[in-house]
Amino acid sequence: MVPTFLIILTNDSYSDDMRYSKVFDRVPTRQDVIDSFGSIDSGDHNTRTYTVLNIPDRTEVGGITVTDDEEYSFGCLK
Repeated sequence: MVPTFLIILTNDSYSDDMRYSKVFDRVPTRQDVIDSFGSIDSGDHNTRTYTVLNIPDRTEVGGITVTDDEEYSFGCLK
Protein backbone atom coordinates (compact mmCIF):
# COMPACT_ATOMS: atom_id res chain seq x y z
CA MET A 1 0.00 0.00 0.00
CA VAL A 2 1.35 3.45 -0.94
CA PRO A 3 1.81 5.73 2.07
CA THR A 4 -0.42 8.79 2.06
CA PHE A 5 -0.48 11.58 4.59
CA LEU A 6 -2.94 14.17 5.87
CA ILE A 7 -2.46 17.29 8.00
CA ILE A 8 -5.21 17.94 10.54
CA LEU A 9 -5.58 21.37 12.18
CA THR A 10 -7.39 21.33 15.52
CA ASN A 11 -8.43 24.62 17.13
CA ASP A 12 -8.94 24.50 20.89
CA SER A 13 -10.95 27.55 21.83
CA TYR A 14 -14.64 28.22 22.29
CA SER A 15 -15.35 24.96 20.51
CA ASP A 16 -13.16 22.24 19.10
CA ASP A 17 -13.13 22.35 15.33
CA MET A 18 -10.97 20.58 12.79
CA ARG A 19 -9.75 21.37 9.28
CA TYR A 20 -8.02 19.02 6.87
CA SER A 21 -5.34 19.50 4.23
CA LYS A 22 -5.21 17.79 0.87
CA VAL A 23 -3.79 14.26 0.84
CA PHE A 24 -0.02 14.10 0.32
CA ASP A 25 1.87 11.23 -1.33
CA ARG A 26 4.97 12.13 0.72
CA VAL A 27 5.67 13.16 4.29
CA PRO A 28 4.51 16.80 4.69
CA THR A 29 6.88 19.52 5.90
CA ARG A 30 6.42 22.73 7.88
CA GLN A 31 6.12 24.54 4.54
CA ASP A 32 3.21 22.26 3.61
CA VAL A 33 1.46 23.28 6.84
CA ILE A 34 1.91 26.96 5.92
CA ASP A 35 0.76 26.34 2.34
CA SER A 36 -2.33 24.46 3.57
CA PHE A 37 -3.41 26.72 6.44
CA GLY A 38 -1.70 30.08 5.81
CA SER A 39 0.59 30.09 8.86
CA ILE A 40 1.77 28.21 11.91
CA ASP A 41 0.37 30.14 14.87
CA SER A 42 -2.37 30.07 17.47
CA GLY A 43 -4.48 32.63 15.60
CA ASP A 44 -7.37 33.80 17.77
CA HIS A 45 -7.51 30.47 19.61
CA ASN A 46 -5.96 29.36 22.90
CA THR A 47 -4.12 26.55 21.16
CA ARG A 48 -3.75 25.18 17.65
CA THR A 49 -2.43 21.73 16.89
CA TYR A 50 -1.24 20.61 13.46
CA THR A 51 -0.96 16.82 13.23
CA VAL A 52 0.43 14.74 10.36
CA LEU A 53 -1.12 11.29 10.01
CA ASN A 54 0.06 8.36 7.93
CA ILE A 55 -3.37 7.35 6.64
CA PRO A 56 -2.85 3.64 5.82
CA ASP A 57 -0.95 2.94 9.06
CA ARG A 58 -3.16 5.24 11.16
CA THR A 59 -0.06 6.59 12.89
CA GLU A 60 0.96 10.09 13.88
CA VAL A 61 4.30 11.00 12.26
CA GLY A 62 4.65 14.62 13.34
CA GLY A 63 2.94 17.54 14.92
CA ILE A 64 3.07 21.11 16.14
CA THR A 65 1.15 22.58 19.05
CA VAL A 66 1.18 26.37 19.24
CA THR A 67 -0.02 28.58 22.09
CA ASP A 68 0.23 32.36 22.31
CA ASP A 69 3.87 32.25 23.37
CA GLU A 70 5.22 28.72 22.81
CA GLU A 71 5.57 26.04 20.16
CA TYR A 72 6.06 22.32 20.69
CA SER A 73 6.94 20.24 17.64
CA PHE A 74 8.06 16.69 16.91
CA GLY A 75 8.64 14.22 14.11
CA CYS A 76 8.46 15.48 10.54
CA LEU A 77 7.31 18.96 11.69
CA LYS A 78 10.18 19.63 14.10
